[in-house]
Amino acid sequence: NEAEQENTALRSQLARGHRRMLVAGQKACPDRTSSSTRSLGYDGATELAADTGQRILSVREGIIRDQQKLMYLQSYIRQFCLRE
Repeated sequence: NEAEQENTALRSQLARGHRRMLVAGQKACPDRTSSSTRSLGYDGATELAADTGQRILSVREGIIRDQQKLMYLQSYIRQFCLRE
């Protein structure tokens, strides 16, 4: 599967230090143009530690596998359970 191969490549690159994982962040900050006391502002990107990046890619891997299972089950239901 292409998504699994991409995930494996990303994990390898992250482990070797050839790739970094960044997360865009927001922080609450005063908004002087509105009547509310706070709004969300862009706080830039934060680099995650390599082990945190690996955990995120593990979660992504689980999501990819779950999507594959759902596609299989939907196909099975259409083929065998919804026959007339």
